[in-house]
Amino acid sequence: MIFLEKPIDFNSKIRVSACMILFENEFLNLKTGAHKKLAGLWGVPAGKIETNETPVQGILREVKEETGIQLPQNELKKFKLIYVRYPEIDFEYHLFYVRMKEKPKVILDGKENSNYMWTTKENALKLPLIPDEGPCVELFFNEVKE
Repeated sequence: MIFLEKPIDFNSKIRVSACMILFENEFLNLKTGAHKKLAGLWGVPAGKIETNETPVQGILREVKEETGIQLPQNELKKFKLIYVRYPEIDFEYHLFYVRMKEKPKVILDGKENSNYMWTTKENALKLPLIPDEGPCVELFFNEVKE
């Protein structure tokens, strides 16, 4: 379940940064690798923020590691801080976005993700998504009109 305001009893154990990498009318989705907890599910590039990192530093590192894409930091925009509650854990989800001028080449690292796809919002919502990814995608496209 996602929340836009921090629930009173929210106890975040981790912080996650994620990024909607947009090109024309599509955005990048990654399929979680077979050895991961959420194996086979799709979502935008994301990962845990390390102790010594800011959310921006975390997403720049994660995207580079997972896709080989060097995001243009000066064009990276913060969308929202979303509070996510799974039955077993609460976490902060820092969602960023960037509109790319050219479609970047994706080079998967081979460890984290098994596939990638550029897709529209409508097609992404038909994929088997990471829990609560669908509501985040809907929220993003309902609010960001640029």
